[in-house]
Amino acid sequence: MSTKQTTKEETDVIDLYELTKKVFYKTLQLFFRFINFLIRNIVIIAILIAIGGGLGYFLDKNKPDIYKTEFIVATDFDAAEYLYKSIEELKFGLKHYNDSFMNELEIPKEKAAKINLDIEPIVVLNELNKEEQAYAEFLDENIEIEQKERLYINSVKRHKLTLYHPDDIDSKEYLTKIIKYLRKNDYYQDLYSLYEKEANRQYKSTTNLLSQIDSLVINYSNSFRQEKYTTPGVTYFNSGTVMDLGMVLENRTLIQDDVNRLLENTITSTEFLKIIDKGSPRNLEHFNPFSRKMYFYPVLLVLIFILIKLIRVIYRKAKALS
Repeated sequence: MSTKQTTKEETDVIDLYELTKKVFYKTLQLFFRFINFLIRNIVIIAILIAIGGGLGYFLDKNKPDIYKTEFIVATDFDAAEYLYKSIEELKFGLKHYNDSFMNELEIPKEKAAKINLDIEPIVVLNELNKEEQAYAEFLDENIEIEQKERLYINSVKRHKLTLYHPDDIDSKEYLTKIIKYLRKNDYYQDLYSLYEKEANRQYKSTTNLLSQIDSLVINYSNSFRQEKYTTPGVTYFNSGTVMDLGMVLENRTLIQDDVNRLLENTITSTEFLKIIDKGSPRNLEHFNPFSRKMYFYPVLLVLIFILIKLIRVIYRKAKALS
């Protein structure tokens, strides 16, 4: 029984060796056939490579340069959702040349076909408070990417509006027209007008409070008498008046932070979709004599040639069998 089992195993090993040898020889034979095919058609292949390289060079050389210009705009009161929706509508209008949009923007049809818009939020993590950071971490773990991006949008104050265009377009003028068009929203115009008045009132009130605290500290400093005794954080005057300087200075720091925040809000909220920065056009694509097209077209033409040869071989064999 043991002898039969050993003989069977030896037979299986020999069969496996023979099969492996046949596969190796077949592969080697196909490889040499392919080399022989290349040698026999070297002239045609060289011509196809030259034609493909020349075609790729010509297409790259004559392709117009693409530029991009970026504006940074500020939003508040959940206006970001309106901004992104309006940009999507404008992108559709540019692609299909919607007359109602383009006539109001004064963008000719031949120019609209050459430009495109994009917008993205500018997320600054150190501007988020603890609750917003915890909410962001929750979104990262539990929400799909597309939904997460939408939820982020309304919590972000600044957004980057990008215009892609050729060199012969005044991108700053076009972006300014686009933002002017987007501002034509009665609800947000009224809301920002009221907020501007309230922000100015709060700023003046807070700065007055800050001035009163400064005056209070100066008056107490001037009322120091030569005979006084102190304990850490508390100054006692002979007159019986007591002031916690540490607490006053701490409150003054908090109020100063409020003043800075109100000043920033007052500046950014003077108008709906406040333009914070106007970028200059930048070239996205430069001519490269060794670009991907220089390799793509030669390979494509050679593969088409090989495919035609293969189809002819299959056709001849099928015709012979019939």
